[in-house]
Amino acid sequence: MPNSKGVRITKKYIQKKFRTRDRYENEKMIYEMNLPYVPKLISHNDKNMILQIKNQCCKTIAKLSPTQRKEYHSRLRDLYRQFRTDTGYYHNDFKPQNIIIDNDDNLYLIDFESIGKKRINSLDESKNMFHRKINI
Repeated sequence: MPNSKGVRITKKYIQKKFRTRDRYENEKMIYEMNLPYVPKLISHNDKNMILQIKNQCCKTIAKLSPTQRKEYHSRLRDLYRQFRTDTGYYHNDFKPQNIIIDNDDNLYLIDFESIGKKRINSLDESKNMFHRKINI
């Protein structure tokens, strides 16, 4: 049974139903890129705007203590930059709830509804945005 945000989670997959076409298309586009740090897209239904994504989640960064989060700091910064480099987009919702860790300690990004091509003028602004978004 999907929750109020249209998300249904099982052991094998996450099913997400979207309310708007543009958010559905944004998310589908990223999953179809087959990036190593994005869970695999299992199937999609364009008519009903539903995506099924492989559930690789063991835990989210949000469930870690602040001390444990700091251990992931450099990997998270690299992940954020790699996403921007590989896709040409900013995640715009880069927060602990949208970063998952699998059993092998690999990091994955999820929730790409609000991606955008927001320009950041300098590396310092990028660092500030990163620190502000993930609250480390």
